[in-house]
Amino acid sequence: MNLINILAQIAYTWTGAMGWHLWRIAIGRPAYRWITDTGTSDLSFLLVFVIASALRWSVAHGSEWLVFLASTTATLFVLGAFTLRSTRSDSLFCAVLGAHSLVAFAGTAATVLGLTDSPLGLHPAGLLSLAVEVALYAVCVLQFFREEPAVRKNGYGRERVRPYV
Repeated sequence: MNLINILAQIAYTWTGAMGWHLWRIAIGRPAYRWITDTGTSDLSFLLVFVIASALRWSVAHGSEWLVFLASTTATLFVLGAFTLRSTRSDSLFCAVLGAHSLVAFAGTAATVLGLTDSPLGLHPAGLLSLAVEVALYAVCVLQFFREEPAVRKNGYGRERVRPYV
């Protein structure tokens, strides 16, 4: 196998895994047991968050990218402040990032399909997306605290991850 095939296989696997996790979040059953406290999980959900936010922002506002960076960074800090704790697994933070991404993708799709003028703002579609986002956050938090204590504990899954040798 050459390098292009290996990178394509990794990209397909990552896309499938992230799609599966987003689907689980969308149906209200985040798979916390499969989100490990590793940098790979955090970076994967963070990448999806940035992609979804950039798509939504480009559809809503176009070229104001400095404002996009400030808004996305502020959103990230707020979500982190409410979900990250030193005694808690990062999987709740990842699930909340996934919930935000789902709403951003849906709002972008609705705008591109002409169902609404903008995925952001204080109009009915923007308020509906805000309500759905808050509801998804609440479901993520409730499902997280229904998990067994070992899954909620900081460092969950690190012992299962084997480095590639």
